[in-house]
Amino acid sequence: MIAGAVSDEYEVMVTLTVRSPTGAEYEFDAQIDTGFDGSLTLPPAVITHLGLPWRDYGQVLIADGTEIEFDLHDGIVVWNGRPLPVLIGSADVTPLVGVALLAGYRLAVDFRPGGPVGIEPLG
Repeated sequence: MIAGAVSDEYEVMVTLTVRSPTGAEYEFDAQIDTGFDGSLTLPPAVITHLGLPWRDYGQVLIADGTEIEFDLHDGIVVWNGRPLPVLIGSADVTPLVGVALLAGYRLAVDFRPGGPVGIEPLG
């Protein structure tokens, strides 16, 4: 199970690790964003530091209706204790976990500051 907690601002947070092609690891807190249909975002400086290879461009429609283009990079996230290859979007915001990573999992949240967050496989 992946565990986390609700922040004082009611953000649903989990701690994850990303691995680079050279085996370097980066541990970080990420916010669950059920409005994001991708897998994961990381700040450009972290992507550069890890040397994640560029794959493609992506586009996202944000809440105000603006369409934004961003770089996509190949990476490996440790998900439920196992390495999982994912596309990582480059975005200069708090790292986000999208629904592509949550597919096939149950997300349980106690919505109160400090409330537990759990992500576990379905079935």
